[in-house]
Amino acid sequence: QFVVDRRADPRIGRGVEFLFVGERRGLPVAQTLGFGDALYFSRRFRQKTGSSPSQYRKALVLHL
Repeated sequence: QFVVDRRADPRIGRGVEFLFVGERRGLPVAQTLGFGDALYFSRRFRQKTGSSPSQYRKALVLHL
């Protein structure tokens, strides 16, 4: 359900890794990945994964 083709959008793939590790959230992740703001990162993340970063993170926690 939450699969990202890292070759198609490596920044979103790295975002998934950051969310999985759980060290960063929102704006720090967006800035680290080179996005201008957290809202734009969230929109791009949703386009690629089908869920928002927070929904993705919650789903990861539930499946661990």
